[in-house]
Amino acid sequence: MVSSPITKPAPTLRSRRPAGTTVSGGANGIEARNSGSGALTITVNGDVIGTSNAGIYAGTGGTPAYVTVAAGASVTSNGTGAFSYGMQITGGPGTVTVAGTVTGGTSGAIAFDQGTAFDDTLTVEPSTTITGKVLAGPGTDRLVFSGNTGTASFNVSALGAGQQFQSFEALAKEGASHWIMTGSNTDNLTFAVNGGLLSVNASMPNTAFTVNAGATLGGDGTIGNTTINGGTLAPGNSVGTISLNGNLTFTSAAIYQVEVAGSTADRTNVSGQATLAGTVSVVFQGGAKGGYTILSAASGLNGTFNALTTNVSGFTTSLSYTANDVLLNVTAALGTQPNSNLNRDQQHVATALNDYFNNGGVLAGGSSPCSASAVPRSAMRCRNCPARPGPPRSRRRSSRCRISLR
Repeated sequence: MVSSPITKPAPTLRSRRPAGTTVSGGANGIEARNSGSGALTITVNGDVIGTSNAGIYAGTGGTPAYVTVAAGASVTSNGTGAFSYGMQITGGPGTVTVAGTVTGGTSGAIAFDQGTAFDDTLTVEPSTTITGKVLAGPGTDRLVFSGNTGTASFNVSALGAGQQFQSFEALAKEGASHWIMTGSNTDNLTFAVNGGLLSVNASMPNTAFTVNAGATLGGDGTIGNTTINGGTLAPGNSVGTISLNGNLTFTSAAIYQVEVAGSTADRTNVSGQATLAGTVSVVFQGGAKGGYTILSAASGLNGTFNALTTNVSGFTTSLSYTANDVLLNVTAALGTQPNSNLNRDQQHVATALNDYFNNGGVLAGGSSPCSASAVPRSAMRCRNCPARPGPPRSRRRSSRCRISLR
């Protein structure tokens, strides 16, 4: 269904097309004008087609226009003339949310008011499809990547003059969905990460990022000046490196999440200065070695992190600092935990593993079960995982046994 565009906050608002499953007009599919003091609201739950002009035309006398295209719905212009937009908003600021499909005619997909500096917003979701150019206006206009579920990608090369998405100065990530940025863009933009996960696998060296509480910024691309304002910085797409062209700032509530896997760990390379605060959260994926550089700042470090947390026991972890680098130090302390309850043979193995690791060796089973090759089956058995029946030297441990490295 197409809900009536006649939501009447103003007495002179009118619609020229009735509601229905499909609305197809000889010129505009839906034409709505509001010269009153309230907002104009149009919600599309079906299909709207403009045969010669716009799929939707929304005009106001300076008041806001809100247009929503629900998931599964569509707005289309089949026109070839000067006003053959999928959607056109004039006379006031526009807020457009597209979870469905917008297909433009010759003119483009969406046009906000082009004459007055209104602040317009376009919100897209993982289910969105937009075919044709999107023309923001001369004000400060936002492109918001939203959605509460799903994963989608966006090529940032499509932003800017002459591209598909024109005149957007500010970007934002909202909702719990996962958006992945690809491509390359050198425009001076801002990007507010307010929810979910944003992975920047793109080159955006002049885009300033702010990561707020509840949101995570990751990826292995290049970004501009960045502030982790209570949110999380998690480099890479698993273990990986993110690069900053500029300065990096952590606030006191920020989290720097570092994944470790064998001889590699997440890393952030900063061309400017890094101001440190908040918590480093280390997540061991499997295996470990004695030390890693997890952050490097060419123009030096300012301050230190406030806390360090980890998901493994049997190791001691600490942070140290040089003029430019943050180092994660890992020391094996297997069998030294209170109540470890190791027998003599088990303690010998634990001591041997500690000596091997702390003298430069790499253990391959960091947080994996103790069936790692470094642990002789005949010598170790987890006190929490009863051995299965069988001769003493061939007993198997449960796959949950983590005595070796946890």
